[in-house]
Amino acid sequence: MGAFVNDATQLKGLIETYGLQVATVYMGGGTPTSLGDEDFATALAALAKLHRENSEFTVEAGRPDSVTPHKLATMAKLGVNRISINPQSMHDDILKAVGRGHTAAAIKELYAYVRSYTNFAVNMDFIAGLPYQTLSHMEENLDYVCQARPENVTIHTLALKRGSPLYDGVGREAMPEAAAVEEMVARSKERLEAAGYVPYYVYRQQYMTSQTENIGYTLPGYICEYNIRIMEERQSILFVGPGSSSKWMRAPEYRQLQQHMPKDVSVYIDTLSALLEKRSRLCKKFWEG
Repeated sequence: MGAFVNDATQLKGLIETYGLQVATVYMGGGTPTSLGDEDFATALAALAKLHRENSEFTVEAGRPDSVTPHKLATMAKLGVNRISINPQSMHDDILKAVGRGHTAAAIKELYAYVRSYTNFAVNMDFIAGLPYQTLSHMEENLDYVCQARPENVTIHTLALKRGSPLYDGVGREAMPEAAAVEEMVARSKERLEAAGYVPYYVYRQQYMTSQTENIGYTLPGYICEYNIRIMEERQSILFVGPGSSSKWMRAPEYRQLQQHMPKDVSVYIDTLSALLEKRSRLCKKFWEG
């Protein structure tokens, strides 16, 4: 954890040196809540020093079994104001088929706790096109959303990549037809808009199982700024930690410089000094010309 803190501390210094305004902070790209309570608090505290007051600060909490009251209290104390809870489906048999360890009941319990004990805005992700999924399943997912009313909901279409566990396992044989997936996405749009949600960002991925898009919906006044910025790729994005990628961008090229941190944690720790020196050079080159 010391390497991560050093990484974040050096980035804070660069932000101050070049007078940068951090628009959003996002802790995720995985499941950071899988860390133990103490390590999670240490990592979050390092990121909190990059956060600008009254700006968006999100933590991804994809696995409900990894989220503890202590972690939620830590988030609130350190300025987090948005949390991502990713059910994918509210059906235990489908969750089991795709290798998810949580249950629908655990999602409901976590969401209820967040609503009772925090003021966080909530992002939720659902997927259309999962194995064994039918339109009735999606209707039941939407029943839950319309009752629970998280501030943001993204309806993804399953992207089945060659070599993935789903592709090599149950995925191809049990997946619904493209027409059925398209109906799920269309029905999601119809019901969410009727419930007061507004579509605010859209994107496509490779290997999607139908001619549809991933669409993010928001209740009025609760747009997730991070989602828009990460999709537009029109601003510099500075990351911390193993497996992360920083991008220095400005018009008209919008991708002038990049740096990728190694995914292997041991390599990241062993080479951190050189990696941070490189980031300093890239920042100097980009902001000083």
